[in-house]
Amino acid sequence: MNVNRLTNIFLVGLVCVIPTEVLASIWSGTGTGSSANNLAASLTITKVGDDLQVVLTNTTAEITLKNQDVLMGVSFDVASGFTLVAKSATASGFLDLGNNLLSPSNSGDAGYNDVSNEWAYLQTGNSISIGTSGRDGLGASDIIDSTANDRNNGATAPDGADFGIVSSSTTVANTDINKNKSPYIQNSATFLLSGELGDDFDIADSISSVLFVYGTSTSEPSFPGTPPGTPPGGGGQNPIPEPTALLVWSLLIGMGVAYRRYR
Repeated sequence: MNVNRLTNIFLVGLVCVIPTEVLASIWSGTGTGSSANNLAASLTITKVGDDLQVVLTNTTAEITLKNQDVLMGVSFDVASGFTLVAKSATASGFLDLGNNLLSPSNSGDAGYNDVSNEWAYLQTGNSISIGTSGRDGLGASDIIDSTANDRNNGATAPDGADFGIVSSSTTVANTDINKNKSPYIQNSATFLLSGELGDDFDIADSISSVLFVYGTSTSEPSFPGTPPGTPPGGGGQNPIPEPTALLVWSLLIGMGVAYRRYR
């Protein structure tokens, strides 16, 4: 077997092991809400080119009973030197509590899931806040896109628990939050943050101090997110070898063995 053929085999193998999609980093956390209701949330951040896709999910299996059980936002720190700008906010789905703008007959509207006019974004130094309740200093001037579809009949945002995120198991019939007759996001919301991040931006190393925020008052629940790679029970980071690197080294070793054998 000649060197050229070995080289071709290596290149084909290398293409096969290079991942075709960017891996995400996930923070998760748990807390206690009303009547000892178990709260749980996750933050999934994926680097897409020079942008970050941020998915905030209410992961509890329990019913969202009251406003203080509604996931209203998240805050985190980004490494020094990086500035991010929010471009959009999209809901995975809605829990319709009586707002006609969210009736099934309107579900085919263009931008139906666009909630950029209901969520706000603010970066102060290294600290980033994303929310819809007005906590963390968020105000009307911080709305992600004030020109997006207004899903709340002109009500000022961010304010109140409407458009917060309830669990996927929550229904109108089994929750007290339907007294507000306001729309809620069911399961998750996705945010696209734009910034000149570059190839050296590592999500797990560049994002820290994740805090999940519930309710509309600072007296209501909030709890930290566990960093990616942290083993159960804490104990710090638990780094896992890069699988692509391991496969590349395996191919190199195999190529060397084959060359010695067929030389």
